[in-house]
Amino acid sequence: MKEIFYFKIEKTEYPVTVKVNGYADNGNLYVGLISADEDDSAYPFTHLTVNTEIYMPPYTAAIKNYSENEQAVNFLIDNNFGKLLGPTILSGFVLLPVFEFDKEKLRILDPIGCARYERK
Repeated sequence: MKEIFYFKIEKTEYPVTVKVNGYADNGNLYVGLISADEDDSAYPFTHLTVNTEIYMPPYTAAIKNYSENEQAVNFLIDNNFGKLLGPTILSGFVLLPVFEFDKEKLRILDPIGCARYERK
């Protein structure tokens, strides 16, 4: 059974699990959240990462911290997914924070997804 986390939007906490992959065009890290509702109707909940034209080091990604994802960085830090790095990346009209994920944690949470990502 996958570990369940809770992603907060406004005053509601949503149960989610973690999905890992690599973006098809450049292999950068993709991390998303999948719903973990009690009725087992898993569906994509949100994307935590944003693909950029910039090649990112392994297990490092730009974080989507706007729109419904304003709490993304806090969610990642509060759940010990890794650490926020200093630089930001300009993407369109927004500055995206850069996050270095704990690869061992991601490998535990989604071993198949991490294996796919590492092959890219």
